[in-house]
Amino acid sequence: MKQRVAGIVATIVLLFVATGAFAFEQKSKTYPWMASFNQTGQVNIYAAVGLYYYGYDLGGGAELILGNFDVSGIPLEWGLAVKGVDGFASYFGTSWIDWGLGPLVTLHW
Repeated sequence: MKQRVAGIVATIVLLFVATGAFAFEQKSKTYPWMASFNQTGQVNIYAAVGLYYYGYDLGGGAELILGNFDVSGIPLEWGLAVKGVDGFASYFGTSWIDWGLGPLVTLHW
């Protein structure tokens, strides 16, 4: 069972690495070590699982990239996102649920 889970995790990591190899890249003309990797119209999906003092939480969301621009040679992109979180207390005999949902305007460097 542990080998199967390790194999699935390794496969997922390799898929993400392979996808990044073919990603869009807009390099800065002023600073060659800076680059932008999001195109206008691209949708990014976000998911996270975390532990905290009283329990665990789940988070997720989606973002739509609306534009790319540069300021003094620094490549930037901006977009709109919706992200949510759900936290479950499960330690020390406590029980409650924290949740949240919010729209965001994003700026990436």
